[in-house]
Order: sequence, then C-alpha cells, then structure tokens
Amino acid sequence: MECEELTIKVVKDIGISLRKGEQRWIRPKNTQINNANMKGRSHMAWNIKKFDDLTAAELYEILKERVNIFVVEQECPYPEIDGNDQVAYHIFNEQDGEVTAYARILPKGTTYPEAAIGRVIVKKEYRGKGLGNELMQQTMDLLVNELHETAIKLSAQDYIKHYYAAFGFKQVSDVYLEDGIPHVDMLYKNES
Repeated sequence: MECEELTIKVVKDIGISLRKGEQRWIRPKNTQINNANMKGRSHMAWNIKKFDDLTAAELYEILKERVNIFVVEQECPYPEIDGNDQVAYHIFNEQDGEVTAYARILPKGTTYPEAAIGRVIVKKEYRGKGLGNELMQQTMDLLVNELHETAIKLSAQDYIKHYYAAFGFKQVSDVYLEDGIPHVDMLYKNES
C-alpha cells in the first residue's frame, strides 16, 4: 500500500484522515485518549510520511530528537541511524517547526516477522500532557485500520511495559539487555 502523506487531526475521539485529497473519518478502536490533559490542543495535526516524502528539515528534526532522547538523555551511545528509516512510516507531531512526538513503523519482515513500532519519543517539555497516548493511538490506528496489520511487535524498555500493555500489547520475552538497558519484547494481536 503506497501512502505519500497522511495527515490526521484529532478532535476529541474522532480523527480525520486525508490521503491524496481523500477525506474519511476514522474512529479509534479499543483505546481511549485522556483529553483532560490536552487543554488548548483540540486540533492536533499528525503527519505520517514515508522516508522519501520527508523534507530535509523534518528528517533533521526527527533524527535530532531521537539522538537527544535515546543517546544523550538516556546516556546510551549507540548507532541511532540503523538503515531502517528508508522503509518505514514516520508518524510525528510538530509545533513551531520542532518535532514534539514521534514513532517509526516498520513493515513486517524488516526487524521481526511482524510489523513493528519503534523509536517512540515525546520531547521532554511535552511529556505528561497526553501526547504519548495520542501518538500511540494514531500509530495503532494506522497499523490496524489502514495497513490492516494483525500482529505488531515492539521492544519496550522494561520500566514502561505497562504503558504498552494499555494498548493491547502482551509481554512475550524475558527481560534482556539492549544497549545496557533492560527491555522486553511485546506483541499485539488483533483477534477480530
């Protein structure tokens, strides 16, 4: 399925998605966003783009925030640029030209037999405001309702596995160290 650009605006629990001029309504399934923390943000724009559709400025901001969080903030020197960005969907929110939240969606067969979510971030000054929940809702909505994925895998830092469990993910591995940080593999299966 080719998708050059998909912009999603969230209004309470209803998203409007546009693809190549098409408009359609998407109702989130099985998860809820706590809108009490979203005061002043009734129209949040989400961008979903393939690698070749990202502008140089968008790619720069995405990579900058990923390095700031995964390498600098978490004090974990590792090669952040891993060669998978070119095949991924990149979902992100930006305000005033800065990426505030981001996730990378990899097609099945890239890192796991299943489709995968990774590089999930919320910029430090935007945390605790419901943006991460909205990011995950939009990510899951794209994977399940648009791309029709029935199995989705992610590698979660162990301390935050309960967060992903709230979106239907179940732990499927023991705790292991990845770049010196405890992680677990988690799997979402759409049974419908």
